[in-house]
Amino acid sequence: MVGRANISRRADAVRHLFMALEKAAEKINTCWFCGLPLTTIKLANQGYLAGNHSETCPFEALAVATENCIKLRDSDDRSEKASSEALLAEKVSLLLQAMEGRQCPFPVCNYTSGHRLECPFHAFERDAGG
Repeated sequence: MVGRANISRRADAVRHLFMALEKAAEKINTCWFCGLPLTTIKLANQGYLAGNHSETCPFEALAVATENCIKLRDSDDRSEKASSEALLAEKVSLLLQAMEGRQCPFPVCNYTSGHRLECPFHAFERDAGG
């Protein structure tokens, strides 16, 4: 299991977003970007995020960047960690841009602008967006 203290706040926020997607997968059914079915196998808590979306999906790009950050958490190479975090920040920004103007698919939310406090995207924007 991935320890929260060992990974960046941004990577942990992505991991929690994917855990929320797994939890709500039966209600949401398919990814709202690529149309593939969301996985109900709960592996995000262990750091396994990639492989459930199409290659062009913003979630897949985010998953790959986050897994790379998680893999490098114990590395001594600070420049590699920094470049990995920069790539993750870029992918987070792309996902947030892609979400603009879309209705939030999480059942607890369903707002077109902004998110309820209980919505996983609200926590994601707070923890990963900055």
